[in-house]
Amino acid sequence: MQKNMRHKDILRLSFKLFIVAAVLLAAALFVYFYRFEAVIENQAVKELENTTKQNRKAALYIFQSNQPLLQRISDTKNEERYMEDKEDFLSVLESWKDLYEFKDIGIIDLSGKALSVTGQEFDFSKEEFFRRSVQGQIVLSSTSEDKIDKEHIMIYCAPVFSRGKVLRCVYGVIDAEHLMEAFASPFADSGYSYIIDQDGNIMSSKNGQYGNFMQNISGISKKNSESVRLLREKLKANEKGSFSYTDGEKQYAYYRPLGINNWYVVSTVSESEVKDTYKAIINILSSLYIFLIVVFCGGIIYILIYQERQRKKLEYYAYVDRVTGKDNDTKFILDADEELKTSRKGIRAILAVDINRFKMINEVYGVSKGNKVIISLDKALRSQCREGEYLGRRYADNFLLLWNARDMEELEGRVKALCDEIICLSDNPDNVHFQCAVGVHVLGKYEKSDVDQDFVELLSSYAILASQEAKGGYTTNYSFSSLRIKNVQRQNKIFEGEMKAALKKGEFVPWFQPKVDIHTGKISGAEAVVRWQKENGDLLLPGSFLPFFEGNGFIEKVDQEMMRKVGEYLKAWKKKGLKVFPVSINLSQAYLRSEESEKRWYEYMKQEDIDSEYIQFEITETFSAGEQKILKQVISHLHDRGYKVLLDDFGIGYSSLQILQKLEFDILKLDMNFVKGIGENRTEQILKSTIELAANLNMEVIAEGVETENQVEFLRKQGVTQVQGFYYYKPMPADEFEKLLDYEGKKIEKTV
Repeated sequence: MQKNMRHKDILRLSFKLFIVAAVLLAAALFVYFYRFEAVIENQAVKELENTTKQNRKAALYIFQSNQPLLQRISDTKNEERYMEDKEDFLSVLESWKDLYEFKDIGIIDLSGKALSVTGQEFDFSKEEFFRRSVQGQIVLSSTSEDKIDKEHIMIYCAPVFSRGKVLRCVYGVIDAEHLMEAFASPFADSGYSYIIDQDGNIMSSKNGQYGNFMQNISGISKKNSESVRLLREKLKANEKGSFSYTDGEKQYAYYRPLGINNWYVVSTVSESEVKDTYKAIINILSSLYIFLIVVFCGGIIYILIYQERQRKKLEYYAYVDRVTGKDNDTKFILDADEELKTSRKGIRAILAVDINRFKMINEVYGVSKGNKVIISLDKALRSQCREGEYLGRRYADNFLLLWNARDMEELEGRVKALCDEIICLSDNPDNVHFQCAVGVHVLGKYEKSDVDQDFVELLSSYAILASQEAKGGYTTNYSFSSLRIKNVQRQNKIFEGEMKAALKKGEFVPWFQPKVDIHTGKISGAEAVVRWQKENGDLLLPGSFLPFFEGNGFIEKVDQEMMRKVGEYLKAWKKKGLKVFPVSINLSQAYLRSEESEKRWYEYMKQEDIDSEYIQFEITETFSAGEQKILKQVISHLHDRGYKVLLDDFGIGYSSLQILQKLEFDILKLDMNFVKGIGENRTEQILKSTIELAANLNMEVIAEGVETENQVEFLRKQGVTQVQGFYYYKPMPADEFEKLLDYEGKKIEKTV
């Protein structure tokens, strides 16, 4: 046995050493092969450069040779007898056509009308080559299609002078390939050459390919877009150089200015043609490299298979229940953790299923029979699960499930169906008769960031407690967890006992979140938000107590307290000579329904001599949708008294556009969820349209929840004037906000 183990250890060590050696050799070959590839590429570029240079000289020679020829033709026509007689002029030109191998030849009058020696007429008035020739230049046109035989052609055009003025022009048509007659093909006719203009249009081609060179290679593959972009820049800069692109395989190319019409000579060759020169060396290196890769991959595959087997063994012991052969509670916790981090419509619930008096079943019928009950129950529970739902056995007779449902009605229907399934299973003559207790805990709202395994464990404990309430009967029963409701009721009871005393003690205080001018960075205003600052030092956020206050009507007194304290702060800051900005206050449902509250507030403002320009009111869109008549009257009263009214959280309700149609708000506040979506095309389009709509309605726009520089830049470009959010300032106590104010209202630099 020991000898056998030693042999295995030696084999394992030998294999590891072999793998290490193979990796090192493969790395060395890779470096050499990579450098060899670079040598091949450099050689290809050098060869293309030489070919392009030679072809440029050849094209210039042909072009420059034809210039004196055309000059002679036009000069010959300067004789007086040809100046006015077109017929004589054309008859002389016809004799030159065949002599100098022009496809066509003719004259063009100063209006651009051309007459061929064949008798055909053309209109060249809009052609660039004609306009330049009329100015006294001998010009070679861009490539065009012959209207007769559809071949690609170029046109030489030269002016005919009479007494120092251009009388007409003479033109000669040549094949587009004419300039490339003496071109050499790179790499022994394996490559291609082109003449292109600065925009990539092919002027001349030996392989018959025309169109746009850059568009041609862009259309082959998206990978070529960067090469085309750089090539376009180089051509515009009148530079020479090389680049590569893919055409099914890698292609090398070199380009340089031709010296005619801002044209370029381009030579290309495929990587495979270049490599043919070094084929033998490449084949040896490739074969050796492939062999080493195969050996290396074989070793890696062996290791991965071995590790996968070990992983499966570990997972089996960690996540598989020994009795059912399915998931245990550890696997359930992991799966539930992941699932709860995803978004789904409807509600979610954790279920705990416990077999009543299971210990007695084991004692009476034996462990084997008890295990059969566990297995059959597992199958029954699993049959009730849908996609995205999970089941795991905790221990003994306890199971946990995570379910999704459209609403409470569907959830309760499913729970009843589950209980019926368990009853049917229990009544089966082949099974031991048993009952189960099913506990259900419905999840409330939660943040995905709060979800972890401990969170799932906590929720499971609520379901388990609920299952305890369902125990004790003689049939399978279920119970919903009321823990969350009990906690809320308990907390609300505490609030009810403390709220009046807290109001007298002045524990409800305004905090201020500055609004910032997006263009200057200066503070342009603030929003007052309530905080409950208890005597013991605890600070409660509004989300914990305002829902209860809104329900019992106490919110109206909190609103009055907030308005009074905001007014006091404004008056104090003004008295100190500080720059005072408008402060917006949120109006609750209770305030909007109370005429007395509105009157008291107006009288207080008048008594304290606080100008209405320093107070603004925010009304949430979600509230206003159902109270439009009341709200319209309230807004009208506020406007009559000089106050501005803001539509808060715009975009989260279902009747946003209807509200803008019927109610006259002064300022629109974009909901922070819209702002968070900046960077997503759909959200940005909605924001652009919303901001434009507000501008057309003469409404200012404030964006809240701004947290990043990208959001600020986007909003600035769209014309938003004010922003509010953690990117600039968080809500702060009044004394901290006061420090931000100064006598000139100068820009306060944002602190990070």
